[in-house]
Amino acid sequence: MTARPHQHASPLFSRLGVRRRWVYLCGLVWSYGLLAALLTGCRVGPDFSRPALPIPDQWQSDSELVGVGSTVESHELAWWQALNSPQLDHIVANLETQNYSLWEAAERINEARAQRRATQTQRFPTFSSDAA
Repeated sequence: MTARPHQHASPLFSRLGVRRRWVYLCGLVWSYGLLAALLTGCRVGPDFSRPALPIPDQWQSDSELVGVGSTVESHELAWWQALNSPQLDHIVANLETQNYSLWEAAERINEARAQRRATQTQRFPTFSSDAA
């Protein structure tokens, strides 16, 4: 039996077509290239020095800060009133009276789910029996 001139010794390449071989080889190149990039990207040079962080000398309490964790209530931070817009004041007033809290919104979702379950049970047949 004579070998064909373009026949590869590997059984993998002999079963694959030319296009599939090309895709296979490209996948190998990309995977090895990605592995090399990941391994070299994690390397830190010998002249690396950790940057200095600005740390305050004294702890600041919540009363000194306005923001996350502050004791200032949201209605006390009336930032929109500085804009002197009656329309914006009206919108914020409506939001404060008509907006639901998170607990109320969750309860409305639970109520809607219960109503859906009640209406879906009417689709199924009912069984009953009487004692004779």
